[in-house]
Amino acid sequence: MRSSQQSFRRTRTIEMSLASPLVAKVAREAAAALEQLEVEQEGDVAVERWRLWKDLTGRRTEWEAAIRFAAEAFAQQWATWTHEQRQSVLADLVAPYELSTRSLEEFVHDLEARMAG
Repeated sequence: MRSSQQSFRRTRTIEMSLASPLVAKVAREAAAALEQLEVEQEGDVAVERWRLWKDLTGRRTEWEAAIRFAAEAFAQQWATWTHEQRQSVLADLVAPYELSTRSLEEFVHDLEARMAG
């Protein structure tokens, strides 16, 4: 029983770190370094490839994974957070991907629909 409790705590700690500002910063910096290297080597074609890669939309598999995670992890706090807090947490969650203003609205809509059941 004890090891399963420790495993659960360790798993929850890892899961909650997914929306951590620190983890998000590291993910963004790593992606930016790779992007810079590729742009230096390949030029404009790499710029466009990275722009498309970073743009998180509902067509991506990462979208659904982030929705599932957020619906479970943030369900209790969601109603208490301000709009700015929600934006910040979601930006950190999806890092190094980025949500445009429109994608953010769609993400919140999908997330709240999932939370509602």
